[in-house]
Amino acid sequence: MPLNQTLICRYCGYDANPDIATHCEICNQPLSVSQDSSRLASSKRSSAFRWGTLLVGLLILGGGGYLLWKNNRVSSPTTPSVSLTPELGLYNSMQAVKNVPAGLFEYGGALLFAALTTQGMNDAITTAHPGFQLRYREPLNSNPGTNAGITMLIDEQLSFAHSTRSLKDAELDRARSRGFALEQVAVALDGLAFYTHPAVDLQGLSIQQLQDIFLGKITNWRAVGGPDLEIVPILPDPKTINLFDQLFEGKKEVKPGENARILRDFTTSIRTVATTPGAISLASVSLVNQQKSVRLLAIAKGNSNSYISPVSENGQTNAAAFRDGSYPLTRRLFVIIRRDGSIDEQAGVAYANFVLSKEGQRIVKKAGFVPLRQVN
Repeated sequence: MPLNQTLICRYCGYDANPDIATHCEICNQPLSVSQDSSRLASSKRSSAFRWGTLLVGLLILGGGGYLLWKNNRVSSPTTPSVSLTPELGLYNSMQAVKNVPAGLFEYGGALLFAALTTQGMNDAITTAHPGFQLRYREPLNSNPGTNAGITMLIDEQLSFAHSTRSLKDAELDRARSRGFALEQVAVALDGLAFYTHPAVDLQGLSIQQLQDIFLGKITNWRAVGGPDLEIVPILPDPKTINLFDQLFEGKKEVKPGENARILRDFTTSIRTVATTPGAISLASVSLVNQQKSVRLLAIAKGNSNSYISPVSENGQTNAAAFRDGSYPLTRRLFVIIRRDGSIDEQAGVAYANFVLSKEGQRIVKKAGFVPLRQVN
């Protein structure tokens, strides 16, 4: 490349980046090296234009908007502190969401989000914006779930992904190495519920007791005040469903006990617990709060007996306990967006805006999750 050429940033438009730069001097976004048309600018552009662009860039850096859910958004280290376009916003209706692209967009990831689809989320989106079409895509060589969805998003096989956990540093780094950022946007609050065979009659269990049960340290219900019955821990496959890790708060090198039985999905787990005396398992509250074939347990922090039920008296998710933190095991549900300047980024932002709209949050509540926004 001739030495008198400079690089244009496709994000902020700054045209005076040195030809050896890998990231924009203004917004720190990666500079494309594969498309000459978006990369090269003559160094003979007037200095007035350069300084004008620099001033605009500095104003952008100093005056970024502050969104209400800023603390729920995490980007990879290459993402600047300014808000990138297209923008996230808080809308009342899906119809009001701006900058919605037309096309068929594939998403993947956490199967838990299927509850939103069942309750009409995708139908409501299509009604509001007929040109915006969605399709779930499963991985070819692994089971579907959060881990697979994020991997597929980084590999540019999806427009956006659903996740039941925060992004890991390794995922942020891998995205950065490929020249783009990942951003997670919290859209709902969920909780982990523990359920047993109906014959296991207990007031509740502490987090410490639950951890010991799934590690195989406690093997008979009598040890925790229950019947003289062998405990049969049932786990949805930890390789695709990360509930086991969440029970142990991200502790490393923790493995299920040898007496634990690993099953592929939640449906199989619920059926197995319902028909296996002494069985216990865990799932999202939204999946089991209406199940009559199993018994839900109240749980307590640490090793206490201050038990809190995951459901309220009317059988719905205990939203108040989830919001104030008195229920010990809650988690945020995320939409993961790939910030790469593509139409897929635009689709991911639009989808997050749909779910965060008041119309979308009412569907979140209907699906058994706790909405982040106050809705009727």
